[in-house]
Amino acid sequence: MVDLRKRLDISLIKKMGVLNLPYHFWQSDQKINPSSAHMLWAAVYLEDQEGIAVVAELKRREAEEAQKYKKAGQGKFDADGYRTLLTTDLDDLLILASETDLKVSVQDKCKKAKRFLSLE
Repeated sequence: MVDLRKRLDISLIKKMGVLNLPYHFWQSDQKINPSSAHMLWAAVYLEDQEGIAVVAELKRREAEEAQKYKKAGQGKFDADGYRTLLTTDLDDLLILASETDLKVSVQDKCKKAKRFLSLE
């Protein structure tokens, strides 16, 4: 079985490839275009600061491109929206972990990630 580190690395490569395509060619199939939220969760769980930084940047690029396409280039993607996206993803991870034995561990890892990303 492939471990989480390898899955994250493969997902990062796939996401980078998707983001190099024009927006209207992006796939919704998560086998082709992995969820940036899921990649962030994996990087946080692995306590991989480099992975967290890379995923955060990919998430910013993804949101910026989507906004450009949907608003036909009007305005710029705003930093508060970016921070909100990251905070929401981390909060979602906390909600998912709240019913498990990993709750305390995940809470600690999310706090570290929020500090690393300057979200606190």
